Amino acid sequence: MVLNALGVAYAFGRGVDEDIETGMAYFDRAIEYGSEAAVRNKAMLRRSVFGLGGWKKR
Repeated sequence: MVLNALGVAYAFGRGVDEDIETGMAYFDRAIEYGSEAAVRNKAMLRRSVFGLGGWKKR
């Protein structure tokens, strides 16, 4: 799906300047159309930007 591909391009800076907000917006639009790949890519982006979540062991 093109929307997912655009999300990857912007979120990870592939061929365009990196813009995480725009990437997330494209992933959200792709998810609205039922893209499972966009769900996975958005989760990957969230993990890479915000960490795995929860408490981290010290």
